[in-house]
Amino acid sequence: MSDPLLEVRDLRVHLPVAGGGVARAVDGASFRVSRGRVLGVVGESGSGKSVTFLALTGLLAVRGARVSGRALFAGEDLLTMAPDRLRRLRGDRIGMVFQDPATALNPMHRVGDQIAEAVRAHRRVGRREAGRHAEEALRRVGVPAPEQRARQYPHEFSGGMRQRAAIAMALAPDPDLLIADEPTTALDVTVQAQILELLDEIRRGAGTAVVLISHSLPTVAEVAQDVMVMYAGRPVETGSCAEVLGRPRHPYTRALLGAAPPADRRVDRLQPVEGAPPSPADLPPGCAFHPRCPDRVAACTSERPEPAGDGGTHTWACHVPAVAPLPAGGRVAA
Repeated sequence: MSDPLLEVRDLRVHLPVAGGGVARAVDGASFRVSRGRVLGVVGESGSGKSVTFLALTGLLAVRGARVSGRALFAGEDLLTMAPDRLRRLRGDRIGMVFQDPATALNPMHRVGDQIAEAVRAHRRVGRREAGRHAEEALRRVGVPAPEQRARQYPHEFSGGMRQRAAIAMALAPDPDLLIADEPTTALDVTVQAQILELLDEIRRGAGTAVVLISHSLPTVAEVAQDVMVMYAGRPVETGSCAEVLGRPRHPYTRALLGAAPPADRRVDRLQPVEGAPPSPADLPPGCAFHPRCPDRVAACTSERPEPAGDGGTHTWACHVPAVAPLPAGGRVAA
């Protein structure tokens, strides 16, 4: 793997809760994002996926939040960066795409004007040139007739087209890193496939590093080269897509795969992950997954497992990592 564009070490995000407690929303996350590769970040709701990247980009709007660790982006630490410097970096070299494009698109302004404004915020160009950048950005993400579409308002776009416009806005300044947080959840299957294909084209065409946050391993498997599975604010398994999906070692990864419908055939019943994730304000001792884990041993209830691996990029945090293949139907093709 090439040198990372973003290298995060021991990221911790602690949020205040009523009564004076602390929620450990991110509890020691370390990972890398490389140029020209897609990192898929997977886990159930509340696993810390979105909070991780909101904290890294200075968008965690929680009073009293405590963020620690290191986050080297092209050699600069995002966590110690001056707010003005981070604000300039965000939107210029780091683009953000959210699940609901309504959070990025103002219904009162034309789509092209909004994209052009994003360009002018980070480039010294006039209105006319910024408008051309906006049209080119819409063309790049597959919006037909971009010259006409740029003059329309968000309500004149379908859901999939609005998401494309939001991606165009994030891409217009040509960022080095694109963070896409659940960008396909609200879309139908056909449009979802188009958006995933678009993210892959962005990665291949411009060498952009992409982070795809998702609750679905099959979704990530379509475009990611690298995978990070998170549980209770912590990565529990990381590695290449082929390693993590082809030979999952952590019981949580295997459970997520077992709960995913196979792409090649129908099944009468899926295998749900039993139980529910813990509250970040009340994490259990030892391995946070142990109350739901069918393979737990005594050490799991008292000792937090540290990341281990095979000497390469594949690592897992588990006292009893699996070695047997998944049951039939539990594997997702990488």
